[in-house]
Amino acid sequence: MKKTTAAYLVVYEAIKARIIDEQYPVDSLLPPEPMLEKLFGVSRTTIRRAVEMLSREGYVCAKQGVGTVVLDYKTMQNLNTISSFTETLSESGHTITLRAIDIGIRNGADVPEMAAQFGLSGDAKLARIKRIVCTDGVPIAVIQNYLPYSLVEGIEGYASRLQSLYSLLREQYFISFDMARERITARAADETEAMQLNVPLGFPLLCVKRISYIRNKPACCDVLAIRSDMYGYNVSLYES
Repeated sequence: MKKTTAAYLVVYEAIKARIIDEQYPVDSLLPPEPMLEKLFGVSRTTIRRAVEMLSREGYVCAKQGVGTVVLDYKTMQNLNTISSFTETLSESGHTITLRAIDIGIRNGADVPEMAAQFGLSGDAKLARIKRIVCTDGVPIAVIQNYLPYSLVEGIEGYASRLQSLYSLLREQYFISFDMARERITARAADETEAMQLNVPLGFPLLCVKRISYIRNKPACCDVLAIRSDMYGYNVSLYES
């Protein structure tokens, strides 16, 4: 017997497709519930359940007294996939530029916490890539990446051409990560971060630390400080 898809899932997929196809553009309002009921031939309960799913996944947001607003879902990074910060922004259609790019070589003794992440000694070399990421001309994040220099020898020569670190690693070093672990916290911007991101002192930041692995061995550590008003994360949870 063929299994019938639940009505709310059919409505959810249909509305999501219209958002992706820009039939419902970013910052526009979804049609009101009575119109959606008539359009899909379902009950108000079904419409509300579908819209709740879209809201949880970052496609829409209900605003009291306004309606259900279509969000720029593409700037919501999916935590179930490994993609870089700049790749996520680029895929959304934003123009990405980098400022204050600094690629240098550090001794493990100078950054013992990072050396420990990779199980390296104090005399081992680490590559550090630091820059300010801007989207459409507005600074949105300060990013630092650390990798064992043995994996990326000569990376300092790419400073003038760097756009996406993950793309550079794939294309020039044939490095792709097969697993990553992230820790996300929140804190207030310090004086340096406030100046770099053009925000007030104490502005709320999303702070991300990601360790990426190749065959269960740590290969890259990313440390990000992101403006909380310009970026978000999307997590899908399923019943076990």
